[in-house]
Amino acid sequence: MMRSEAGPRGFLIRRLAVALLLGVIVFAAAPARATVVLALDLSELVWRSERVVFARVVSAKAAWDNAHERIETRVELQVDETWKGEASPNGRVVVVQPGGTVDGISMRIVGGERFNVGEQAVVFLSGPSSSCAVVGMAQGKRTVRRDESGVLTAEGGAGGATTVAPDAKGRLMQAAPDRARPLDELRSTVRAFVRSGL
Repeated sequence: MMRSEAGPRGFLIRRLAVALLLGVIVFAAAPARATVVLALDLSELVWRSERVVFARVVSAKAAWDNAHERIETRVELQVDETWKGEASPNGRVVVVQPGGTVDGISMRIVGGERFNVGEQAVVFLSGPSSSCAVVGMAQGKRTVRRDESGVLTAEGGAGGATTVAPDAKGRLMQAAPDRARPLDELRSTVRAFVRSGL
């Protein structure tokens, strides 16, 4: 009968082998570090949202969470137009998002949305107006700017993440970014989706 190595030395050798194997796996996976999110088209964003607003960023304040483990940023939006959902009673909503800078320490979520005080955006939201979340990470925020011809245009992004969507055979492939749209077109398209029951 074969006898396995026992005792403290055998235990140490097994632990070392497991640690070495895990190290090889982590090292081999290192180049693949990236945030990958499922691409959401406009109809899916509308369907998943409880509220869609055109708003201006009034403030953005970062703070530690109650456990002092994560940084969160509370973004206050002054709502100019509500395209889906109920208007908030005071015309403002608060978005709570992970990340921010506090005490010289920064935390950033790749694929997360960023808000700058004074900017205007169309935002797809879920949750109560006092602590909303953006639907689809950065895909759920369309920054509004005036283009060269003076037209207000809403442009989205993925916040540095890679967006993927299934192809005809069901394989996940990198998705093309959603195009920038004139604000009037985006407004009418979203409202049409809402009327259709999305």
